[in-house]
Parts: sequence; structure tokens; C-alpha cells
Amino acid sequence: MTRLMTQQAEAGTTKRLHFSTGEKLVDGIWHNPLIDRILVVVFCAGIFLFDTFTQIDIAIAALYAVVVVFSAKTLPGREVLFVGVGSIGLTLLSFFMTHAGAYQDEAIGRCVVACIVISASTLLAVIMQRAERGGGAKRRLCSN
Repeated sequence: MTRLMTQQAEAGTTKRLHFSTGEKLVDGIWHNPLIDRILVVVFCAGIFLFDTFTQIDIAIAALYAVVVVFSAKTLPGREVLFVGVGSIGLTLLSFFMTHAGAYQDEAIGRCVVACIVISASTLLAVIMQRAERGGGAKRRLCSN
């Protein structure tokens, strides 16, 4: 028989932690931290390859914001920061690999926009996580 631990979440929902696998129930969906990390890496690699090896002139790297938001829901705050910084690093690496010295104003602008979008989504994701944790602590103090 597996053991489940139930915790009251900040938003009034219930989170359950599965001790044997490390899975946790978030918003009605079971999340395995290892699988979530693998998904983040796969999505980042896919975006990087798509951004680097296609000739579409749009800010594809802004899609990293989706990965940051996903990671914010399932991973701890430090790992969300790591995903955000890594995404910016992949954006810059793709930019330098793709343009290799022939930097056009439009390409630089797309890279800057993508980095701003990734930075903003990372900042908001970390703020959201801290607010959720802080809100729960305040509610517990007030209820005593």
C-alpha cells in the first residue's frame, strides 16, 4: 500500500504527495518531478532547434515563456530561475549561430524582444510562486 500525504494548498485546493515516487497532485493532475524536468528539457531543445534551423523571421524564442510558465507550476523556484536563464542562454546561442557576424537590426530586435519576454515571464512566475507560498503562511497565522 502506498502512502499519500495531504497538504492544504494556499488557494484552498488540496495537494497530495506520493511518497514512493515523489509525484504530487497539482490542480487535479499528478506530476512526477523527473518527468516534468525531462519535458522542460525536451521542449527547450525543440524550441532551440526550431529557432536555429528554420528561416522564419519571427521571435520563435519567445516560446520559451511557455516552458517557463509550465515549470513554474510544477518545479521549485530556483529551478524556474534556471529554466529562465537557460532559455535566454539558448536564445543568444541560437542568435549567434544563426547570424554569425551578419547582424541585422531586425534580427537583433527579435532577439531582444524574446529575451525581454522570457525575463518577464520568469520574473512573474517566481513572484507568483512566492505569493502563493506567502499567502498560505499568512492564512495559517490568521486562522490560529
